[in-house]
Amino acid sequence: MLLQAVRKIFIKKKIENKLLDNGQFPEVYFKEKFPSVLILVGEEESGNLKGILANELNIPLPNIELLKFCKKIKKGQREESQFSGDDFGWFGKIKSKKIEKLVKKESDVLLNYAIGNLYIDYLASISNAKFKVAYSNNDKRLYDLMINVKEPNTAIFNSELKKYLNILNK
Repeated sequence: MLLQAVRKIFIKKKIENKLLDNGQFPEVYFKEKFPSVLILVGEEESGNLKGILANELNIPLPNIELLKFCKKIKKGQREESQFSGDDFGWFGKIKSKKIEKLVKKESDVLLNYAIGNLYIDYLASISNAKFKVAYSNNDKRLYDLMINVKEPNTAIFNSELKKYLNILNK
Protein backbone atom coordinates (compact mmCIF):
# COMPACT_ATOMS: atom_id res chain seq x y z
CA MET A 1 0.00 0.00 0.00
CA LEU A 2 2.75 2.43 0.93
CA LEU A 3 4.73 1.54 -2.19
CA GLN A 4 1.71 2.28 -4.39
CA ALA A 5 1.12 5.64 -2.69
CA VAL A 6 4.77 6.66 -3.11
CA ARG A 7 4.77 5.45 -6.73
CA LYS A 8 1.64 7.51 -7.51
CA ILE A 9 3.15 10.64 -5.94
CA PHE A 10 6.28 10.34 -8.07
CA ILE A 11 4.28 9.60 -11.23
CA LYS A 12 2.10 12.69 -10.63
CA LYS A 13 5.27 14.75 -10.15
CA LYS A 14 6.74 13.36 -13.40
CA ILE A 15 3.56 14.24 -15.31
CA GLU A 16 3.67 17.80 -13.96
CA ASN A 17 7.34 18.16 -14.92
CA LYS A 18 6.67 16.83 -18.42
CA LEU A 19 3.80 19.29 -18.85
CA LEU A 20 6.10 22.17 -17.92
CA ASP A 21 8.57 21.06 -20.62
CA ASN A 22 5.97 20.83 -23.41
CA GLY A 23 5.13 24.24 -24.76
CA GLN A 24 4.90 23.56 -28.47
CA PHE A 25 1.95 22.93 -30.75
CA PRO A 26 1.66 19.56 -32.49
CA GLU A 27 2.29 19.02 -36.18
CA VAL A 28 -1.18 18.75 -37.64
CA TYR A 29 -0.48 17.26 -41.07
CA PHE A 30 0.72 13.69 -41.55
CA LYS A 31 3.02 12.99 -44.47
CA GLU A 32 2.16 9.28 -44.64
CA LYS A 33 -1.10 7.91 -46.04
CA PHE A 34 -1.56 5.47 -43.15
CA PRO A 35 -0.59 6.94 -39.78
CA SER A 36 0.74 4.84 -36.93
CA VAL A 37 -1.58 4.72 -33.92
CA LEU A 38 -0.96 3.89 -30.26
CA ILE A 39 -4.08 2.99 -28.27
CA LEU A 40 -4.18 3.13 -24.46
CA VAL A 41 -7.16 1.43 -22.84
CA GLY A 42 -8.32 0.65 -19.34
CA GLU A 43 -9.41 -2.63 -17.88
CA GLU A 44 -13.09 -1.97 -18.56
CA GLU A 45 -12.55 -1.74 -22.34
CA SER A 46 -13.23 -4.98 -24.16
CA GLY A 47 -13.63 -6.13 -27.70
CA ASN A 48 -11.53 -5.90 -30.81
CA LEU A 49 -10.72 -2.20 -30.64
CA LYS A 50 -7.80 -2.52 -33.06
CA GLY A 51 -10.00 -4.12 -35.71
CA ILE A 52 -12.82 -1.63 -35.25
CA LEU A 53 -10.44 1.31 -35.47
CA ALA A 54 -8.68 -0.15 -38.52
CA ASN A 55 -12.02 -0.44 -40.33
CA GLU A 56 -13.34 2.98 -39.34
CA LEU A 57 -10.18 4.97 -40.02
CA ASN A 58 -8.93 2.80 -42.87
CA ILE A 59 -5.59 2.05 -41.20
CA PRO A 60 -3.78 -1.28 -41.64
CA LEU A 61 -3.66 -3.43 -38.48
CA PRO A 62 0.18 -3.52 -38.34
CA ASN A 63 0.15 0.29 -37.90
CA ILE A 64 -1.94 0.03 -34.71
CA GLU A 65 -0.41 -0.80 -31.31
CA LEU A 66 -2.49 -1.35 -28.16
CA LEU A 67 -1.58 -1.20 -24.46
CA LYS A 68 -4.18 -2.30 -21.91
CA PHE A 69 -3.99 -1.38 -18.23
CA CYS A 70 -5.08 -4.07 -15.75
CA LYS A 71 -5.19 -3.57 -11.98
CA LYS A 72 -3.90 -7.06 -11.28
CA ILE A 73 -2.36 -9.54 -13.67
CA LYS A 74 -1.91 -13.10 -12.46
CA LYS A 75 1.45 -14.68 -13.12
CA GLY A 76 1.45 -16.69 -16.30
CA GLN A 77 -1.72 -15.00 -17.59
CA ARG A 78 -0.11 -11.77 -18.81
CA GLU A 79 -0.83 -10.97 -22.42
CA GLU A 80 1.70 -9.15 -24.56
CA SER A 81 -0.27 -5.91 -24.62
CA GLN A 82 -1.13 -5.76 -20.89
CA PHE A 83 0.50 -3.72 -18.16
CA SER A 84 -0.25 -2.90 -14.53
CA GLY A 85 0.97 -0.68 -11.70
CA ASP A 86 3.61 -3.32 -11.00
CA ASP A 87 5.33 -2.36 -14.26
CA PHE A 88 6.36 0.95 -12.66
CA GLY A 89 9.10 1.38 -10.07
CA TRP A 90 9.18 3.52 -6.95
CA PHE A 91 10.05 6.71 -8.79
CA GLY A 92 7.72 6.13 -11.73
CA LYS A 93 10.37 4.47 -13.88
CA ILE A 94 8.92 1.98 -16.33
CA LYS A 95 10.26 -1.50 -15.63
CA SER A 96 9.03 -3.16 -18.83
CA LYS A 97 11.26 -2.50 -21.84
CA LYS A 98 8.42 -3.41 -24.22
CA ILE A 99 6.08 -0.78 -22.78
CA GLU A 100 8.82 1.83 -22.75
CA LYS A 101 9.74 1.01 -26.36
CA LEU A 102 6.11 1.29 -27.52
CA VAL A 103 5.53 4.59 -25.75
CA LYS A 104 8.84 6.14 -26.84
CA LYS A 105 8.33 4.98 -30.44
CA GLU A 106 7.30 7.89 -32.61
CA SER A 107 3.67 7.45 -33.59
CA ASP A 108 1.33 9.78 -35.39
CA VAL A 109 -1.71 9.49 -33.11
CA LEU A 110 -2.18 8.41 -29.50
CA LEU A 111 -5.73 7.48 -28.48
CA ASN A 112 -6.66 7.22 -24.81
CA TYR A 113 -9.89 5.30 -24.23
CA ALA A 114 -9.52 5.36 -20.43
CA ILE A 115 -10.73 8.02 -18.02
CA GLY A 116 -8.85 9.12 -14.91
CA ASN A 117 -6.12 6.48 -15.00
CA LEU A 118 -2.85 7.85 -13.59
CA TYR A 119 -0.65 5.24 -15.27
CA ILE A 120 -2.19 5.80 -18.70
CA ASP A 121 -1.90 9.58 -18.23
CA TYR A 122 1.77 9.11 -17.42
CA LEU A 123 2.34 7.03 -20.56
CA ALA A 124 0.51 9.68 -22.59
CA SER A 125 2.68 12.43 -21.09
CA ILE A 126 5.96 10.71 -22.04
CA SER A 127 4.73 9.44 -25.41
CA ASN A 128 6.39 10.66 -28.59
CA ALA A 129 3.05 10.76 -30.40
CA LYS A 130 2.54 13.79 -32.62
CA PHE A 131 -1.18 14.11 -31.86
CA LYS A 132 -2.92 12.93 -28.67
CA VAL A 133 -6.67 12.35 -28.33
CA ALA A 134 -8.76 11.42 -25.27
CA TYR A 135 -12.15 11.77 -23.63
CA SER A 136 -12.81 15.26 -22.28
CA ASN A 137 -12.90 13.90 -18.70
CA ASN A 138 -9.09 13.50 -18.73
CA ASP A 139 -6.41 16.08 -17.96
CA LYS A 140 -6.74 18.65 -20.73
CA ARG A 141 -3.07 19.62 -20.54
CA LEU A 142 -1.94 16.20 -21.79
CA TYR A 143 -3.96 15.97 -24.99
CA ASP A 144 -4.32 17.95 -28.20
CA LEU A 145 -7.93 16.97 -28.88
CA MET A 146 -10.56 16.19 -26.27
CA ILE A 147 -13.79 14.48 -27.37
CA ASN A 148 -16.79 15.26 -25.18
CA VAL A 149 -18.99 12.19 -24.74
CA LYS A 150 -21.41 11.98 -21.79
CA GLU A 151 -20.55 8.35 -21.04
CA PRO A 152 -17.48 6.47 -22.23
CA ASN A 153 -18.76 5.11 -25.54
CA THR A 154 -16.24 3.71 -28.01
CA ALA A 155 -18.55 3.90 -31.03
CA ILE A 156 -19.36 7.59 -30.54
CA PHE A 157 -15.72 8.36 -29.69
CA ASN A 158 -14.55 6.69 -32.92
CA SER A 159 -17.11 8.46 -35.11
CA GLU A 160 -16.22 11.84 -33.60
CA LEU A 161 -12.53 11.04 -33.96
CA LYS A 162 -13.00 10.22 -37.64
CA LYS A 163 -14.90 13.45 -38.19
CA TYR A 164 -12.24 15.61 -36.51
CA LEU A 165 -9.32 13.86 -38.17
CA ASN A 166 -10.96 14.51 -41.56
CA ILE A 167 -11.39 18.17 -40.64
CA LEU A 168 -7.75 18.40 -39.58
CA ASN A 169 -6.65 16.62 -42.77
CA LYS A 170 -5.14 13.66 -41.00
